[in-house]
Amino acid sequence: MPYSIAKQTNWTSDWTLLAQLEGAAELTEWFGFLPDFHDATIRSMSFEESSGTLVLSAFRITSELDERGFFVLDRHARVCLRFEGVSGVVLDCNPLTTVLDVGLRRLTSKHLPILNTSASAGDYELGFDDVFGGSGAIYAKSVSISVQPEPQ
Repeated sequence: MPYSIAKQTNWTSDWTLLAQLEGAAELTEWFGFLPDFHDATIRSMSFEESSGTLVLSAFRITSELDERGFFVLDRHARVCLRFEGVSGVVLDCNPLTTVLDVGLRRLTSKHLPILNTSASAGDYELGFDDVFGGSGAIYAKSVSISVQPEPQ
């Protein structure tokens, strides 16, 4: 459950909204479900004018155990989230880190960030928490996803 550093509250991801994004069908096809990106690694984050990208290295955790007793990871991929009409970025973490989860929702007038952004009702908020207690949020008018499978 992402913690909104911009609003100082916890919130739940809107899975229906995530499923409607451009590229979500390919994401679901690759992983077999819509992932929350638990333990994904942020590979890059960049912003230019009013657009941006967040690239994650992600995988599926299976129920199988390897010879050392660790869960087997498969379906490795680079997942690129593209943002258009970026209205704010708030980071309270190392931007190249391992995430606990990623959440997506549409802002309403009661969920507008209290920090210095130009986000407005109807914008997307993509929030994430990292494994070290940090968090971040990206606000944008549109979000799309692309998936690039990686060798395992």
